[in-house]
Amino acid sequence: FVRVYETIYNRLAEGYYQPGEQLPSESDLAGELKVSRGTLRQALLLLQEDGLIINHQGKGSFVLEKSLQLDPGIERLNNPLITYANVAVDQVKVEIQFQVATDKHREQFKLKPSSLIALIEIIYYSEGTPTGLAQIFIPYEVLVENHVELSDNDAVYEFYNQFIGQENLFAAGKVRIAYARKSTAAMLHTKEGVPMIMMEERIYQANRQVIFQKYFMLPDY
Repeated sequence: FVRVYETIYNRLAEGYYQPGEQLPSESDLAGELKVSRGTLRQALLLLQEDGLIINHQGKGSFVLEKSLQLDPGIERLNNPLITYANVAVDQVKVEIQFQVATDKHREQFKLKPSSLIALIEIIYYSEGTPTGLAQIFIPYEVLVENHVELSDNDAVYEFYNQFIGQENLFAAGKVRIAYARKSTAAMLHTKEGVPMIMMEERIYQANRQVIFQKYFMLPDY
C-alpha cells in the first residue's frame, strides 16, 4: 500500500488530480495500479490521514484543497496523549526502526533520494489498555549530527526526549479527524476505520524541520 500511496501522492503533488476533483472509483484505481481493493483502501486511508483527500460515503474520494502552510512560531503543545487523557497513562511501549524516507518525508525534510529516517512508535497504556499512539520521524542525519549511538534504541529514544525539550525549537501543528488504518488499529486494539483525533506537529530548529510527529488519540480516552 506504500507504493500505491506514493503513486497517488505524487499525482496530487503534480496536479494530475485537481483540488475538488473526484478520484477514479476504487475498482478502476485498483485495476490500474494492479493491486487488490483492500491494498488500495489502506493507501486511501493514509492519504485521508495526511489531509490530502476526503471520502464521502456512497460518492467516493475527493481531492482536498491544498492545506495552508502554517507559519513557524506557533507555541508547541505538551504531549497531548498525556496532557489531555481522561485516564492515567501508566505505561508506554517503544519501537524504533530505520527506513528509507518516503517522497513526503523527503519533501518535508529536504532530504536526498535514498535518505534514511528513524521512526519511533510509542503506544500509551492505561491499566493495560492502549489509549493512544505517537509516531515520530527524525532524519538519520539529525541523529548523526548529534552523535547519537544509532545501534542503541534506548539512546535514540533518550535523545528524542531530551531534544524535544530544548527552548530553541518551535512548531506548527494541526488537529483533525483520522480513521484507523489496519496497522494503527492493530496497535491500538481497535477496529479498522474507527475515527480518531489526530494531531500533526512539525518541529523546527533554526528554520530547519528536524522532527515530524503524529499523535493518534482514541476519543474514549
